[in-house]
Amino acid sequence: MVAYVHQNYRRQGVATAMTKAAIEEARSAGFAYIWLLVARDNIAAQRGLKKLRFRVAWQDPHEMQFLCPVTA
Repeated sequence: MVAYVHQNYRRQGVATAMTKAAIEEARSAGFAYIWLLVARDNIAAQRGLKKLRFRVAWQDPHEMQFLCPVTA
C-alpha cells in the first residue's frame, strides 16, 4: 500500500480515509493483511497507522514496516 497526500491537504483525514478504504478493499478481496513501509522520521504517519490497528513488524535505521490484519 502506498498513500501520498499533497502537503496542502495533510491533517484533513485524507490519508486516514484512503487507508480505511484500502483495508476494506483488501478484506473484500480476501487478503489476510496489508503491509507498508514508512520512513522512520515520519512520526505523523506512524501515529495514524497505529490508530488504525497497524503494528510494527520490523524496522531499520531508515524505515519501518507496518502490518495490519484485515480479516473480519
